Amino acid sequence: MKQSLEDKKTIKKQNWYFTFGSGQAHDGCYITFYGSQEETREKMFNAFGKKWSMQYSEEQWNNPSEHSKQFNGFELNAKVTMADVWGWKQIH
Repeated sequence: MKQSLEDKKTIKKQNWYFTFGSGQAHDGCYITFYGSQEETREKMFNAFGKKWSMQYSEEQWNNPSEHSKQFNGFELNAKVTMADVWGWKQIH
C-alpha cells in the first residue's frame, strides 16, 4: 500500500512540540519530544495525561502562520518559531 505524503510526515522521526492550555499547570510553556507523531503523543500522555493543548511538527513550529505573526506584531518575513510568536517558554 502506498503511503501519502501526510502519512510520511507523521511517521518521520523528528522533534514534535507540545503546548499547554490556559489555566493548566504549564500554561505558556512547551515541551519537545523526538520520535514519530504517535510515539511522541504517547510520551506526552504518559508524562502529562490529558493536561496539554496542541502538538506541532517541526515544519509547523518553524513556520508560524502569517496571521499569527501579524497578530503578535511580527513582520511577515520574520524568521521566528511558534514560541517566539506566542511567548512560550520551554520546559524539560
